[in-house]
Amino acid sequence: MFFDAHNHIHGTIAEGCFKQLLARAQEHKVRRMHACATGAPGDWPLMQKALEEAPSIIGGSFGVHPWYCGCEPANWKRELEGLLDRYNAAVGEVGLDASAKAPCPISEQVPNLCWQMDLALERKLPLTLHCVKGWAELTRELRARPSLRWMLHATTARPEQLRELLALGGCFSYGSALLDPHRPRIADSLRMTPPERLLLETDSPDGWKGSPALEGVMPGPERLPELCAAAARILQVSEAELAAITRENAEKFFRLCQ
Repeated sequence: MFFDAHNHIHGTIAEGCFKQLLARAQEHKVRRMHACATGAPGDWPLMQKALEEAPSIIGGSFGVHPWYCGCEPANWKRELEGLLDRYNAAVGEVGLDASAKAPCPISEQVPNLCWQMDLALERKLPLTLHCVKGWAELTRELRARPSLRWMLHATTARPEQLRELLALGGCFSYGSALLDPHRPRIADSLRMTPPERLLLETDSPDGWKGSPALEGVMPGPERLPELCAAAARILQVSEAELAAITRENAEKFFRLCQ
């Protein structure tokens, strides 16, 4: 059985295929998953619906993603705190992004990131991080918070970047980049990651943009076994062993087994 450590399946409620994707995930033995709300317009309410409709399958996080920095409602901090209380949720997806997708420079994203990191630290909650071209700043903020419980989602850090992050603790989640033949260094980073800190994710549906729909429905968490098989080949372990390791790691990280 599998645990998808990061996706955005709640967003498919608006597309009308949420229940289909959940059913298909269960058919492919993806029994648990953790979804992250980003603070995009309407995204937090969709996460609330998902958590209420499938509490035995989905765990959730609420946060403001760097793509939506500067677009938050005036009372977003108070609203976020209330959602964490109401749904026993984690914090995320938050982080830093210097790509063209971000509406403001990293220097303006850092205050949002730090406030959310401190919120997770104060409440002893797990935190899901996103990082694109902001490694120096992210490393600095993590180093300032050594007891923070965090995971880096969609890990694409180069081995030299990963080596520095590994020294700061945290877990590392790998996704569809494992299937990209043009990114061979991802395999090197995967091999460097200690087994007890390794997670697997689909980041679906976003992480499969451009992939063909299956049975007329967008790709979802059911793709996790495919990723697990690819990672198992790289690590030279069995798929069943890696599925068990990453499931246990995710349960521990998100405290689902307590």
